[in-house]
Amino acid sequence: MSDTNPNTPTPTVDELTTRLTAIRSGIAKGLGLAEDATDEALLARAAEVAKERDEAKTRADTIAAERNAERMDAEIRHALGKAGISAQNTDDAATILRGVLEVTDKGVVTKAAPNVVPGQTPEQFIAGQLRTLRPHYWPLSIGAGAKGAGHAPHAGADASCFREGGTLTAQMALVARVGERAAIEACRRSGIVPPAWLTGGAR
Repeated sequence: MSDTNPNTPTPTVDELTTRLTAIRSGIAKGLGLAEDATDEALLARAAEVAKERDEAKTRADTIAAERNAERMDAEIRHALGKAGISAQNTDDAATILRGVLEVTDKGVVTKAAPNVVPGQTPEQFIAGQLRTLRPHYWPLSIGAGAKGAGHAPHAGADASCFREGGTLTAQMALVARVGERAAIEACRRSGIVPPAWLTGGAR
């Protein structure tokens, strides 16, 4: 059975030509060309529009990726700051986190990866997995293997890194190695006033 409606007359060649001309004119105007633009001009402009579209999409994707990277770095810095990782280990920890995190509509969370539980926040991953995998990233005084309250200060600790010219990295390394109490006592034995960040403001 034919789908042709017998009550609809078949358009004539002139009618079809008029319709096609109108469609062509609309395309030309949409491309910013004159209605009577040549086929070559239409094709060239269409190619330019496609290129502009692709370039715009690439720019948009780049901007989105940069914003996601900034968002992830901000979350990582915040999480590491709360975790109390030793200063000399923060860069390594951040590298690990960047490898297991992704930005989703739920925020910055761990992605599906070998030996990684997906969907964790950075804080959850640090507490649940990173601390187990890299316990040496934390100072002994607050991390795994923490010294008890009765631990005697490390008698041989060298506090010279706390003198003028000493670096924060060296100071943090000493604290990580011998503990906060031992580092404070070593400073006092050497006649050095411990920095406020180590004593909490007490002298």
